[in-house]
Amino acid sequence: MVGVLAAVICTILVFYACVSIWTASHARALRRARSGPGYTREDFIAAFRGESIPEEILATVYDYYSSPLLAPGFPIAPGDSIEDDLLYVGEDREDQFLELLARLQLKTIPEYYLAQNGIIEVHTLRDLAFALDCVRRNQPAEVSPSAHAELPGNR
Repeated sequence: MVGVLAAVICTILVFYACVSIWTASHARALRRARSGPGYTREDFIAAFRGESIPEEILATVYDYYSSPLLAPGFPIAPGDSIEDDLLYVGEDREDQFLELLARLQLKTIPEYYLAQNGIIEVHTLRDLAFALDCVRRNQPAEVSPSAHAELPGNR
């Protein structure tokens, strides 16, 4: 019984080590490939030229994902996969989306607004920028206290 348990633990440790090595080599290869020009904040924003996304959203996405806490020294691009290139999955992605909404001072909206705008899933930083812009465009209207007093039944 102890031998089986030891074998299972060893297998898990070897698997974890392999995944860690692959992750580090993948990140290193991307860093090396992106060591030249073309991966600055200005380049990231320029990649969306012609789109109606405000620069504030694009700059916030770039600053967030290139921050020293998330990806120290990692040059990001709009086409980067949040899962495959930046290695964020599940709840991490949801928490990051909520953090970006907070930084942009946006409120969450029902998911069907995203679907109505053709945003089914967010895979890349480009998708994320479009999703944040969709949220911005569909913010609920604020009702002022005076407007509320004028509603029928509130007089």
